[in-house]
Amino acid sequence: MRHSGPVAGFGLLESIMALAALALVAVVSFELFAGAARGARAVDFHQRALLIAEARLAEAALGEPLAPGEMAGTSDGIAWTRTIRRHDSGVAPGAAPLLQLFEIDVTARWPGGRIELARLAAAPIAR
Repeated sequence: MRHSGPVAGFGLLESIMALAALALVAVVSFELFAGAARGARAVDFHQRALLIAEARLAEAALGEPLAPGEMAGTSDGIAWTRTIRRHDSGVAPGAAPLLQLFEIDVTARWPGGRIELARLAAAPIAR
């Protein structure tokens, strides 16, 4: 049987090219979604680390009386370190200050990142 008119449908070469184009689009889409998932995971770690660091700062300032020292731990997969040290307040020699300033530093680390927060807190000097 011979056809005298144009042949309808796709040939083998056109079908292979369409399949290759579809595969390329699928690979690019997968990479985009994978990148977005990695970004979302990084943002999640960053937010959790920030909450943990802020909580450790507040805990130090509002908890027990301030004293120089270091404390470390892990919360929700994030390692943290809190350091408290006396802060030189620049009081004139011979003056009797009523408050002692302390510097509180908190570092939170997770795979691929870290956050450092610091603040000053005042505590009355025992007389």
